[in-house]
Amino acid sequence: MLSEADIERAGGVTIPKLTSRMGNDQLVREGLLPRNWEKFPLGEGERYGLVMSNCRINTDGPATSGNQTVAVSGHSAYEDLREFAVVIGNFNGARNTGKREQAGWDTSLLLGAQYPGLNEAGRVQLLSAGSRAIGMGSGRFVCTDFMPMDVLQGTLFQLIQYIRGTGGYSYENMASNAEWGEGSTDTVADRTFPGSGALPAARSVNVWPYAIIARTRLPSALALGDSQAQGTADFYQAGGPDALPTAGFGMISRALSPFVPVLKGGIAGTNLAELSAPGNLRYRLTAARQGWVTNVIHQGGVNSLGSMTADQMKAALIDIWQECADALAAGAGGKVFQTTITPSTVTSTDNFVTLAGQTPNAANPIRVAVNDWLRDGSPAVLSGNRLVPAPIGTVGALRSGDVGHPLSGGIFDVADVVESTRNSGIFKVNGTANWMTNDGLHFPRPAVIYIRDSGVFDHSRLA
Repeated sequence: MLSEADIERAGGVTIPKLTSRMGNDQLVREGLLPRNWEKFPLGEGERYGLVMSNCRINTDGPATSGNQTVAVSGHSAYEDLREFAVVIGNFNGARNTGKREQAGWDTSLLLGAQYPGLNEAGRVQLLSAGSRAIGMGSGRFVCTDFMPMDVLQGTLFQLIQYIRGTGGYSYENMASNAEWGEGSTDTVADRTFPGSGALPAARSVNVWPYAIIARTRLPSALALGDSQAQGTADFYQAGGPDALPTAGFGMISRALSPFVPVLKGGIAGTNLAELSAPGNLRYRLTAARQGWVTNVIHQGGVNSLGSMTADQMKAALIDIWQECADALAAGAGGKVFQTTITPSTVTSTDNFVTLAGQTPNAANPIRVAVNDWLRDGSPAVLSGNRLVPAPIGTVGALRSGDVGHPLSGGIFDVADVVESTRNSGIFKVNGTANWMTNDGLHFPRPAVIYIRDSGVFDHSRLA
């Protein structure tokens, strides 16, 4: 059990519920803390936090093509670890059915890990509450016991899930990396224990862990947003940097994963009205409420152009930031960031080879108004007990970074990186067809790498 001295020594970075044994027992029951946490006490400045790459929110469900599946995902530690635990969230982002978070389906789960050497000799079984068989109720989290194991920084680590359930399971149908052996395959027998046989072949669809946690002082981030955060149009390329398990995927994860752990939580197609709806970030923000991440980066907005006014978008953004800030405050603290909104549904007569061939979207003035407001610090004033957007230049308004303003970290100005000139509403070109975009909205791999290498996502700003 953590003593009061342990908690005080942690400098306020432990989650509030860790102030009592009763609170810890409740977290164990909720699947948010390993049952054997007492054997792994926190040192000064430590928290239980995200420590491995490539954790993700599953975006779709249910998959019902088989009543069992083996899923393999590749991860890498950002520091030498003494232990780790795996958190699985039984929910998904309902990408194809309304973009509202939905609980998953009752399933049973077996977990294994393969490290080092990526062969059966290095395969171990993971337990939860001392048992291999893990019941995963609808909408619940499950957390394995801490596994005492030395995992070296930067080495590939494979998680193996064996999922069984007649109601289906949550998944994401993109962004598996064949070089890490990723993917899920139905009707394959359990492969989570030594001697259980070779892992199935890589496949595009996969089931991802929500978090892999350990004692840490490292910063980490939750990436929220739409298809740009999820990684639509991005792809892995064999060999080179994409072979690294810290390559990331999608705009935010690509840029930050080489430096810090990122939980990728973008849901393609989602808009600000959906993201700001009460309760729709409940599951995704669990990582912030538990202190597993210390930053939330929100990218969304592009899908609301044309359906919301600039003022409506600003108000929705404030609501989203406030929910993110409240979640971080309940956990380890940290910062909330927003990206500027990139051009939307630009048309081109020549596959985006030239500037002259591009035509901005009719809603570009709305995007410009929101971006200029963001660049002014997102000024806001209190109206009753609610923070509402104020006009650009408002004297005395709260701005990002001010006490009481939920956008504590400020902006990452991605729009300035990808537009031909500020507020032009069209994309940069380099003479190559479909370089910055292939459809006037999404960023293929070369563009995502360009954004990453621009340095716009400065990881030194993270909490």
